[in-house]
Amino acid sequence: MEIGEPADVPEGESETMLSRNRTVSGRIVSLTFRSDHADGDVKRLHPSPGGYMDATEDFTKPEWEAGVKSDPISHTKNHHIHVDIGVRFTVTPENETASLTMIRGDSTDGDHFVFKFPVSRSVSNQSVPFPNLVSKGTLPNMVTAVTGSIHWTATIDGQTVDLGNTGPHKVYVTLEKPDGKMLCPEDNKFAETGPLQDVTESRLLWAVEAAEGTGTSSEKECVDAIFLALKRNGVGYTLGRRWVADVNTTGMTPKPTLHHYLWACNTNNAQGECHNIAAAFVLACRILGVKKTFEIGYMFPWPSRDEIHPTYPKSARRSAGGKRVLGKYNARYTRVHSGEGHASEALLFLDGSEMANNFEGVARYDQTALYAIGDDVFDQFAHVNDNASSYFAMRENTDGLRASILDMNQGWAKLVFSGPDEFCDKPYPWKDSRDFKWQD
Repeated sequence: MEIGEPADVPEGESETMLSRNRTVSGRIVSLTFRSDHADGDVKRLHPSPGGYMDATEDFTKPEWEAGVKSDPISHTKNHHIHVDIGVRFTVTPENETASLTMIRGDSTDGDHFVFKFPVSRSVSNQSVPFPNLVSKGTLPNMVTAVTGSIHWTATIDGQTVDLGNTGPHKVYVTLEKPDGKMLCPEDNKFAETGPLQDVTESRLLWAVEAAEGTGTSSEKECVDAIFLALKRNGVGYTLGRRWVADVNTTGMTPKPTLHHYLWACNTNNAQGECHNIAAAFVLACRILGVKKTFEIGYMFPWPSRDEIHPTYPKSARRSAGGKRVLGKYNARYTRVHSGEGHASEALLFLDGSEMANNFEGVARYDQTALYAIGDDVFDQFAHVNDNASSYFAMRENTDGLRASILDMNQGWAKLVFSGPDEFCDKPYPWKDSRDFKWQD
């Protein structure tokens, strides 16, 4: 090749004549997100095997390789993106070098995909890494998903050299790093312990779409949004469907893993009792980076009368907040029904299908707020027991959130006492049926 004659340019590159005797071309070959959610080099986000099952494979770094792949990432909201890129330069004649002063990445898809990286070095026929390029703008300050492509150029000897495009890049924007643990250490008990849930793309996509646009002012916006998404999708409790250790009562065949079952409940591909779907709800919140406390707990009904045979007078009990006690959180009401010669009896309530319920399983959030999946959020009072009482009180029918409490002196549910083997047919001397209302 004669001096000054154009060199052969690899596919995907363009060349620029820098002087009468020298040409240069370049192409971007890799892009790695260094600010995504990862534990070292192990990414939190995994490919989805389908059906919201646990992960079987990993997404690996670099996320983008020319002609090979463009993997999605998850990233914290309102933060800059940091990337490492690799560029292959070709300078002819072979013994020539050129002066590189700038790497740029431009995008019409938002300033979070725009990069400007001043540099001062010479380049020849070589591959060059450029670490820790920082985006011009931050990601949106909310839960969302963004997609975009980036056009890369270099400034060499004062002229612009086209390096090609990367992408499309997909970024799932979350509150913080996706998290979430859940075990069932014993039947009907759930605890946030054990291994981290698999953050598969299908699970994260579901949660991000459910909470789209929330989280700007508080993480509770996201918690409410996940609750409403479950309600819109018809997720509610089904008696008899639950996770237990030794048998399969999930309704899914074969028996799924615990996390797979809970995610199937979230997406209404499986049914569960109330405490099971409360545990599922917590996993969906945690995958978005919700950090405040959760607990899977239970709301129990309480009667309005004292256990004093034979008069059973109206009780003077009041909560710590001065409210009527229609229910309590994690405290079951039991009695020894001496008037009928009965042993220990527990108070239950009848649901809308006239089925007897021992409790209403809920997710307690930030100590006092109670999320009863499929029903409503109970957080209008400062004390958790007052919020549990408001569940059993007369309230307005609504498809939204936080129905108005109409009367804390009236209960909506029928109540029954249940012994070890049967219901009590005479709960009070003046009652000739087994069920009664709180105000009776």
